Amino acid sequence: MGKIILLDPMLGSHAAPIPLPNLKRFNEVLPIKLDSVDRIDFVVISHDHYDHLDYSTIKLLKDKVSKFLAPHGIGKTPQKMGSKSNQIVELNWNESFLC
Repeated sequence: MGKIILLDPMLGSHAAPIPLPNLKRFNEVLPIKLDSVDRIDFVVISHDHYDHLDYSTIKLLKDKVSKFLAPHGIGKTPQKMGSKSNQIVELNWNESFLC
């Protein structure tokens, strides 16, 4: 069976900590229905801008995700959203992760 990997999932309504009209998500319809996905192998977070690290999305996904892969120093954010520390892998420059 293949791996399910999400890259910078931004499934919330706005790319901001508060719903500002000019920061609304571009597409009205989500690319996936979260109810149809029972597990996610990896969520890759490229950096900590709100359009790449959406707090509401992390809260929604945390119980379905095996591992969050994040840059060094960003791993605390998913943990603050309720993810467990053993779900989070922080990577530094030039580091890799074997699936």
